[in-house]
Amino acid sequence: VEVASGETRVLPLFRQARHINPQFSPDGRHLYFVADPDGYSDVYRYALEGEQIARMTRLATGVSGITSLSPALSVASQAGRLVFSVYESDGYSIHSLDLSEVEATPVERAANPARADVSLPPVEPADRPGLVSGYLGDPSGLPDQETFDAQSYRPRLHLDYIGMQGGVGVGYTSGVDRYNTQVGGGVGFLWNDLMGDHTVYSVVQANGTVKDIGGGVSYLNRSGRLQWGASLSHTPIRSGSWQVQREPFQIGDQTVLSTRIDQILQRTFVDQVAGNVAYPLNTNQRLEGSLGYTRLSYDFEIETTRVVGNQLIERDRTSFGSPSGLNLIDLTAAFVGDYSIQGFTGPIQGRRYRLEVGSQFGDLFYQTVLGDYRQYLFFRPVTLAFRGLHFGRYGADAEDRRLTPQFLGNGTLMRGYSFFSFDPAECGTSVGACPVFDRLIGSRTAVATAEVRVPVLGVRELGLLTFPYLPTDLVAFADGGLAWSSDQAPVFEFDRDSNERIPVFSTGLGARVNVLGALILELSYAYPFQRPDKGWHFDFQISPGW
Repeated sequence: VEVASGETRVLPLFRQARHINPQFSPDGRHLYFVADPDGYSDVYRYALEGEQIARMTRLATGVSGITSLSPALSVASQAGRLVFSVYESDGYSIHSLDLSEVEATPVERAANPARADVSLPPVEPADRPGLVSGYLGDPSGLPDQETFDAQSYRPRLHLDYIGMQGGVGVGYTSGVDRYNTQVGGGVGFLWNDLMGDHTVYSVVQANGTVKDIGGGVSYLNRSGRLQWGASLSHTPIRSGSWQVQREPFQIGDQTVLSTRIDQILQRTFVDQVAGNVAYPLNTNQRLEGSLGYTRLSYDFEIETTRVVGNQLIERDRTSFGSPSGLNLIDLTAAFVGDYSIQGFTGPIQGRRYRLEVGSQFGDLFYQTVLGDYRQYLFFRPVTLAFRGLHFGRYGADAEDRRLTPQFLGNGTLMRGYSFFSFDPAECGTSVGACPVFDRLIGSRTAVATAEVRVPVLGVRELGLLTFPYLPTDLVAFADGGLAWSSDQAPVFEFDRDSNERIPVFSTGLGARVNVLGALILELSYAYPFQRPDKGWHFDFQISPGW
């Protein structure tokens, strides 16, 4: 079909043969298809310019799907790699070929070769009939009429999936004079209709105390090209800061100089209702937009620890004044591209990017900018992965203290700097501040990451050892990041022990494990360069590879 004129023409292929499953090459100069001019179904290539036919495969059982007209061939839209199905060993297998590995054999189309009298696939043993022939021989349960009543499709939601997000657990941590109950984990439910046009997803998530339990529900309509949906959620976000100061403390009749360490725990509760739309430009790119209302409320606690020498004297946790809540209208727009190919624990080839801008107005007025680009280079089976990311708030109220600051130590951004891995001793003798921690917080962040991913356990094509039940990747990584604000400019220098807002770096080794397809665990052994008192230590998180 000539798209511009609408003119159609029949290609001069084989005279007496079945031709199915046409697939264009990435450059559009060749057409691949499955044909059986000699009685065996194989892959052929037709050159649109020279009108030459070449045979690409020669298989004893042929290239075939479940029925004679089932699709059995696909061609990668960029790399041109051939993938086709073959019946063998009483089942269907998927095979792939790089064009560089194939020696095409020219075929004359003027006269068909002699056709073999074959029955493919499969030839069933007389003592072990196949499933299909068994059903055909005993049509019980099949309708006997030749016409059927037609009814309009009515979508009904059915539960498709229940997923555990990190498991569910309850525990406690003990202090000097209290017990603190903790809950953790989450569970998600996914509902779909038969056609996949309507999707509902709900989740309940906990990470800390009862105050840290959140959840949400969302709906997505994909019945047309313009996709739309809505969501309702309650999300607790926990962050914090440290303050260290020296002050006198009374012990009996004696006054001693103590070190007072205040850990400020800040919770921001985000209650949000939003509507969103997405318009795919093609199979890899789309435009997104959203409009929503957000209510921010707060709960602040302070945990005070007092140390004299190396002895813990006192620990106490109390609530203190929290700021008033905020009401915001959120408007965002994004351009998204995804050319990546997923492995068992993360992408292994291609690239992904997201460019997003947003504006928040109401009680505060500021803008947000997100730029995220990721590239994956696949050298079978090893992947080199690179990421550059920036997220920032800009505008009049970008640094308002009621907004939760960005934190570089999140394990999905920088490894080796997680919040609960810090020890008060790392703060040094600085009064009222903790530079080694404070430099990780700001209204604007930038991250650069590089990884080498080696699949140790997996399938034949994606694993050094074939063990598909617990896919595992070994990872070598290097992370770098910077956090700053409009009133705290960054200082671009590499220094391991500084009070300035300098970039932070880490490196190390890790492993990602896919547990039954339900969750991906990452254990890393990281060395944070800007934490000279910490050194090598283990980090753990539940998250797929970026």
